[in-house]
Amino acid sequence: MATYRLGVSPVTRKLRPARGVGVVGLCWKHDREFGVNVERLVAGLLDEAAFDAYREKEDADAVMGFSWVEFQRYAHRGAVFASPVRNARSRFTGCVSFDVAHGYDDLDVQRVWHVLNSLSFVLGQDGFENA
Repeated sequence: MATYRLGVSPVTRKLRPARGVGVVGLCWKHDREFGVNVERLVAGLLDEAAFDAYREKEDADAVMGFSWVEFQRYAHRGAVFASPVRNARSRFTGCVSFDVAHGYDDLDVQRVWHVLNSLSFVLGQDGFENA
C-alpha cells in the first residue's frame, strides 16, 4: 500500500500502514470505513496496565492493533477516519484517511463520511492503484 500526504506540513515520520494496525490498517483488514475517537480512548487508558487490560478484554482492534509504545506514539491524533478505496471491479486498493487533534463527535457525521467516501470513489475510478 502506498502512502501519499496531502498538505503543506513537512512529514515528521514515515508511515507504512500494516494490515490491522492503526485506523488505516483496520480499514484495510475489514475492508470498510473506520473512525476512532482516539482522544476518548487515550483519556481512559492512562498507563500500560490499563491499556493491556483493555486490549485483553476487548481485542486488538479496540486499541487500533497497537502495542502500548505505538499507542503512545499516535495518541496525539485525537480523531482518525478512514474509508476504503476500491477500483472499478470493487477490489480494495487502499484507504483515504484524515486525522485531527480533537472533535471526533463533530466529525463523525454523515456529511463528513460522504465527502471522504466520495474522494475514495474518485481515486478508485481514476486508477489510483496504478499511480
